[in-house]
Amino acid sequence: KPLEGLQRPVSGEGLKPRLLIEPSLVDFKKKYITIGEKTFPEYKDIIFTNPDIFPLRWKIDTSRIEKEKVFSIKPSEGYLEPAASVTVRASFNPSQAVDYEETVNLLLDNSQDAYLTITLKGEGCVPRISFDRRQLIMPIVPLGITAKATFRIINEGYQDVELTYRQPKDPGQ
Repeated sequence: KPLEGLQRPVSGEGLKPRLLIEPSLVDFKKKYITIGEKTFPEYKDIIFTNPDIFPLRWKIDTSRIEKEKVFSIKPSEGYLEPAASVTVRASFNPSQAVDYEETVNLLLDNSQDAYLTITLKGEGCVPRISFDRRQLIMPIVPLGITAKATFRIINEGYQDVELTYRQPKDPGQ
């Protein structure tokens, strides 16, 4: 039985989208920063599609991302005929090893109100060598039996790494 006072009439209207964006969240994941070397940005494509029967003019407000110069979007404005698509290229070039996230507004037909927002995310990382475990514990074995253990060395961001090793001298020999 419905409770009195908790029911409210709700009405809504389904609207056809004027512009489709794929994807609206652009995640660049990790980008490794090498100090002293020229870094090149990483690129991702965003596809804008006009599903409407009328042409439209679009513009991305890039004023927030132009200051930092970590993210960029090209082209930042254009004109779309009905049923047409355009590819917009977003780039990510971090300067520090931190997480980055920015949103930019998409404006339609010279409006000052945002039709949609596009989120740009990425993580700046410093290359490093890591191991698959924090410590290596050798198994207990009787005297005269060789103990063995395996670990993995993980390259996180270096282009070309050649590892060398040396074993410590056995004090028992």
